[in-house]
Amino acid sequence: AEVVFDYANSPDRIREAAMRTYHERMAERVKASGEPFRCFFDSAELHARARQLGFARIEDLDRAALAGRYLPSLPAPPPGPGGHVVRVATR
Repeated sequence: AEVVFDYANSPDRIREAAMRTYHERMAERVKASGEPFRCFFDSAELHARARQLGFARIEDLDRAALAGRYLPSLPAPPPGPGGHVVRVATR
């Protein structure tokens, strides 16, 4: 089995003021589009729970990895908390 989903870390985990502001603006945009952030996840805790549920492979792209993969011509933000896309698989 394989599952792909997006999630966000809590804005209070983001140390850089500009990145935190960006994160909060993004939350407002997705809320306005009908998809509000309802909760936040700690990445390490999410990974641990996925392993407990039997997922052996975890690929978690943070803000820097997402920008590098999908927006390579733009300056990449530093790695760290914010938005993520994660893929977990049982094998």
